[in-house]
Order: sequence, then structure tokens, then C-alpha cells
Amino acid sequence: LMPAATAASRFTDDPYPSTYKPLPSEPVLLRNATVLTGTGQRLDGADVLMRDGRIVQVGTSLQADAGTRVVDASGKWVTPGIIDVHSHLGVYPSPGVKAHSDGNEMTAPVTANVWAEHSVWPQDPGFETALAGGITTLQVLPGSANLVGGRGVTLRNVPATTYQAMKFPGAPWGLKMACGENPKRVYGGKGVAPSTRMGNVAGYRAAFIDASEYLRKNSGKPQDKPKRRWWQSSSDDKGSADSSGDAGGKRDLKLDTLAGAINGGEAFDRQCETRFLDAHLLAARRGCEDWLASAEGALALLVLLDQIPRNIFRGSGHAFASDGLARHYAHRALAAGHDAATGPSLRAFFYLPFEHSEDMADQQRAVELFGAPGMEEYLPYA
Repeated sequence: LMPAATAASRFTDDPYPSTYKPLPSEPVLLRNATVLTGTGQRLDGADVLMRDGRIVQVGTSLQADAGTRVVDASGKWVTPGIIDVHSHLGVYPSPGVKAHSDGNEMTAPVTANVWAEHSVWPQDPGFETALAGGITTLQVLPGSANLVGGRGVTLRNVPATTYQAMKFPGAPWGLKMACGENPKRVYGGKGVAPSTRMGNVAGYRAAFIDASEYLRKNSGKPQDKPKRRWWQSSSDDKGSADSSGDAGGKRDLKLDTLAGAINGGEAFDRQCETRFLDAHLLAARRGCEDWLASAEGALALLVLLDQIPRNIFRGSGHAFASDGLARHYAHRALAAGHDAATGPSLRAFFYLPFEHSEDMADQQRAVELFGAPGMEEYLPYA
């Protein structure tokens, strides 16, 4: 869904904005630790300097300013904070009691109108337990009883009185959906749909048909009897088609959420434009060639030239205007061995410029690169 901080329409406007503020902290220097960077690298005997709650430098023999607390981390392992992408903490607190069992709104198969954040109990002891295990950020989701269970929320794992004080500023909402055994068990057991997996899919179709028409009717643009598509209901259907719950111009909280999910791609594109357009244009003018000196810099350069324009300029020729320069830099990055110094999940970005080329030699090279050990999962797309 569209990030709350940049919401431009009522479908994803956030009436409960984050009030999160970083906790006060002193500068800390960890010395001589074994560091896992999160990008596939292991650094032995490394130092980590933290200031204002952020990691500002990783290396060896780092110097600390006066007033910095120095910790001997010999024999210790240091990793970035773990992000739990599927959590029920706060909505199913531990230890579990019925009074706080608030994760599943099992009153209808589609409850996109409910938001997990409105069930979060910030004093759940599970948050502290998770923090002890290194979890610093969580996406808290509704349960999986429903086809569409509602919106999820991303929280910083910090002590707080209200969930808004934990809410990650600018993080997009999630949307919890379940298409397996749970919805058909929960509702089939009540003698209502869905009771099968085909019933699950029919429920999804109907929900998103409603949302697409709701989005069209609330777009603010004049509609002169648009051509009916196969997936749209007709005003002459009198409720007999897949979609009979279209709310037209009336505010509908369920359809607000589903319409926001449909519009999510466009919102992400605008985020890319806001954050990276200037950097992309500078890179396209060859203003960032010095970034090729490091694997991390080369990776960022290729993303700016090969990936970002596909979002910012989607649907126009400019989306591909820097492809040739991206391939040129990809050749140089591979020659320097930067791909080998990067973990498989990020290494793919070094190879995508060849995959995007229309030259058969580049295509063949993409197949060879994605066929290397550790990259096989990407090979079907090469």
C-alpha cells in the first residue's frame, strides 16, 4: 500500500500518523567483533561505531571521539537489527489470554477495513523478548483466518505507551491475505463461503472487482460510459455478477484498503522519483563513475541506471535511456570482481543490465551469470 507519509488520496491517507522519536543514546564504539554486514560479508576483528542511534562506520582501528563509550566485543558477533516481516506481537500478546486475542476479525471472509495497529498492545511482554533476540523492527499483521485479514503495520521495537510512538515513520502498510486451508476451514465450518480453495479465489476476485470499480468511480475524472471489461460488473446485472458490493461514491473503509493496494505500484514509483531522480540524472551524466571503486558503490550505480528509471519513467522511452550506460558499468564492475564480493540476493543487480539488453550476446551472458552456483533461482527470468 501507499506509504503513509506521502499519501495523496483518501484511499491510503493515514489518520493515525507516527509519533516515533529515536531514544536518546550515547556514542558507542564496539571493538574487535565478528561482524555480519547483512549483505553477505563477514568481517573478522572489526569495529562498529554508532552515533545518534545509527551505525555510522564499520572498519578496523576506528578512532572514537571524546565521550564515546568503547566496548571490547572480542568473541562477540554483531549483526544489523533483524526485521521480522511476519509478526503477531501486540495483537496476540504473550502469554496469551482471550481478553487480548485481537489478531483475527473472524466475522467475514474479507475484512480489509480493519487495521492491525488498532489491536496492538504496546506493553506486550513479547516485544522485550523479541528485542533480546535482536529484532528491532516488526511488520505486525492480522491473522490468517480471512481471505483478506486487514492492514498490517510496521513498528520499531521500542518501549512506548501508544502504538503510534512505535510506528515506523513513512513505512507502507502491509495487506494480510490467506489463500490456503485457514479461510476455508474457518468459514466452511460455519456453513458459509469459502469452504474450498476455489471459493477462496472467487472471494478474492469479487473483492478486487468491487475495489476496481470503486477506484474508477472515485478517481475524480469524468467517466463517459467506459467500455465494460470482462472483469467488471454492469449496472444491468442487478447484483447477479461477481461484484455486487460496489459502493460507488460512498466512503467504504474496506474498499479504501483494496483500492490502495491496487494503486500501490504507482505510489512506489512516485517514492522513487522523490528520493532518487536527482541521483539518477547525475549518474546518467557520468557524474558518479568514482562509485565503481567499491562493490557497494558499483551496486548503487547500477540500480540508479538500470532499475530506478523503470519506476520513475514507467511507460516512456526514458525508462530505458540509460540501459547502455548501465551495461557499460556492469562490464567494468564484473571485471573488478564486485559481483563476487556481493551476496546472491544483491548480486543479481550486477547481471540485470545484460538481461535487459536486446543483444543476443548480452542475453547469453545473462543466462551464464544467472546459471552460476547460488544464482539458480533467478535463472528462469534470465
